[in-house]
Amino acid sequence: MQMLKYLYLDDRRTPDKGDWIIARNYDEFKKIINYEGLENFKAISLDHDLGINEDLTENTGFDCANFLIDLCLFSGKKLPQIYTHSDNIGGSDNIINLINRWLLFNDLPQTCCRVSIPYTIEE
Repeated sequence: MQMLKYLYLDDRRTPDKGDWIIARNYDEFKKIINYEGLENFKAISLDHDLGINEDLTENTGFDCANFLIDLCLFSGKKLPQIYTHSDNIGGSDNIINLINRWLLFNDLPQTCCRVSIPYTIEE
């Protein structure tokens, strides 16, 4: 049996504790999910504001949440526990509402919420 993983999406912060896999942007996030397999994650925590990508586009944690929903929609996979740890309250609310609507649509408990995960800032 494979050990379930934890994924933390944030462009600057690194969790102080736990065995989190870190994704710094949208592209890294998608690569990690596709490589590891969504079913192998126990929890994913999303930041909203991710800064500008190398190609000068901007993706957010909300875009990553949409990617997860699309992946579930087209593959039939189930979402792991999703959290948001963003300081952007409006962005956090958008992620929470999107994920909880998806869970409600699938007759699952609405468990997405904002959490505080102790971190250090990467310079």
